[in-house]
Amino acid sequence: MRRAAIKSAWQGLREWGPLRYPHGDACKGDKAMAALIWGGAAVSLAGLAGLVWCILRVWKARRANLSDEDLRDVVRGVVPLNMGALMLSVIGLMMVILGIFLT
Repeated sequence: MRRAAIKSAWQGLREWGPLRYPHGDACKGDKAMAALIWGGAAVSLAGLAGLVWCILRVWKARRANLSDEDLRDVVRGVVPLNMGALMLSVIGLMMVILGIFLT
């Protein structure tokens, strides 16, 4: 009984599918919004990669047992990149949310 219910639910999801309409193919605007969603996801992932790079750069500098002044110089150089990566990630997430709202 339970397997039949799960199978029925999956079949319903397969038929529903994103960007599918009763009249056939999706509208052109929906394709543009899908592109906005996927583009925003890519931008957000690029920002996330930048944040990971900043974390690894400072972590590597801390493990190198640098002097306090040298460590401050490394952190001072990474902070603008960190803020830029964070901004890129936020812009990507805003693109995703905008694409979802306009779909």
